[in-house]
Amino acid sequence: MSNIAVLELAKEIGGFIEHWGFKEIHGRVWTLIFMASEPIDANFLIDKLNVSKSLISMTLKDLIYYSVIIEAPKVGPTVCYIANFNIKDVIFDVLSKREAKILVKIKQACKTAEEEVSNQPQVFSIKRAQQVSKMVNNAEFSLKSLLSLKDTKILKLFDHLNLKDEV
Repeated sequence: MSNIAVLELAKEIGGFIEHWGFKEIHGRVWTLIFMASEPIDANFLIDKLNVSKSLISMTLKDLIYYSVIIEAPKVGPTVCYIANFNIKDVIFDVLSKREAKILVKIKQACKTAEEEVSNQPQVFSIKRAQQVSKMVNNAEFSLKSLLSLKDTKILKLFDHLNLKDEV
């Protein structure tokens, strides 16, 4: 039996995920794992997606790192994977492990650019450089504030959005 529609869905989700700064393969692998009726292994993914073992291995490590998928309880010698249905944890892990690190890099780049502009103000505005730094600081503050609410008020928002853990 062919799974053309599911593979097309995986491709579309992969493209969507790519716009968020992940790789298309992350979305494709996640979709197949999420859609599977039982835990699946790397060989299944290699076969269905027609990609290399090393690409699947790296992708699985990334998805586990961000808590998007988890290893299923072992039944035999083969490691299998399932989706993490706790969407709240997934969102917070991605925000804290990825976006927070990106903001740190941007913040450092702002500081360096601000110093450079202050030494050569004829081309770029020091005031605008300071405004960019302020925006980045505000983004970092907002992200830290959001992450600090993980176990409190933000859960009410998730409940309101009906983001409940489902299997």
